[in-house]
Amino acid sequence: LFPTILVLDGAKLVGELSGHELVLSRPSQHILPHVKHIPMLPYDSSEQAVATAFLHHPHGKIVVTDKDKAIIGVINTDDIIPLLRDHTGSGLYKFAGVVRDEDAYDGPLVK
Repeated sequence: LFPTILVLDGAKLVGELSGHELVLSRPSQHILPHVKHIPMLPYDSSEQAVATAFLHHPHGKIVVTDKDKAIIGVINTDDIIPLLRDHTGSGLYKFAGVVRDEDAYDGPLVK
């Protein structure tokens, strides 16, 4: 696997260049046609905003920026999936009306 390669124009994020494109391109070749859009979110975004961004870009990454739009990190899909699973599970329990004293697998006579 290749690391995330971010393409900048000065301080402005242009996008992401995949490692295999970089390795397979010729030195004289321009990279811009191979640069893919990568979404950005500010560091103080809500969990809902992060989840929504990943729903729109399920196999990608999201760049995290500070208040000045400087890049401070990258969130990968693999980083966020366990969190979404945890929230989804608790959301389903809440939807089903199961409280902490119960178990989702309890029969109707136990409840």
